[in-house]
Amino acid sequence: ADPEEPITVVWLGDSTGAGVGASGVETALPTIVAQGLQRSVRLRVLAMSGARVDDVLTKQVPLVKALRPEVVVVGVGGNDVTHLTPRSLFEGLYDAMLRSIRSLRPATLVVIGVGDFGTVPRIPQPLRALTGWRGRWFDDAIRRVAHRRGAAYVDLYANTGPAFGHDPALFYSDDGFHPSDEGYRIWADVILDVLRARLRDRLPA
Repeated sequence: ADPEEPITVVWLGDSTGAGVGASGVETALPTIVAQGLQRSVRLRVLAMSGARVDDVLTKQVPLVKALRPEVVVVGVGGNDVTHLTPRSLFEGLYDAMLRSIRSLRPATLVVIGVGDFGTVPRIPQPLRALTGWRGRWFDDAIRRVAHRRGAAYVDLYANTGPAFGHDPALFYSDDGFHPSDEGYRIWADVILDVLRARLRDRLPA
């Protein structure tokens, strides 16, 4: 019903973009974010469960050009944390991914950092603490590359980690690994703060 010309938002990444843990499409992270923009949006979700940064680079990014998006959102890195992708390899692949997306000239590129793996119920201690430490390194790498490539960075660790740690039963889904509907909602709030600000700078109202 919105008369304005829609913007195309393409979402790349892993299971958190694909909606794993959400109770339905309406409560999946890309849907909540698209609705929160309060403007006409054409949403295209290419995210796949289990994807690592190399999968996004080689399988998802090549599909973006034909969609001609104004906005690209990338949420990947969690599976690289848990599947022991070498740290130096991860940063190089992440940089190549952002360079490839940048070459397509979307008006806005937003990258989502890694959440706090130190709060994930499904991972037993002491492995949980070690995975949390590893996740922080990967999150720092994402932040560095985003800055280098002019992408907006979303800090999930600082802005949602304490909530997930305080009440994991509320913010994690039944699998004890992916966010629940409520977890995705607070993730979406943080993403929208960054995305709205970037859209004000890059796109007409």
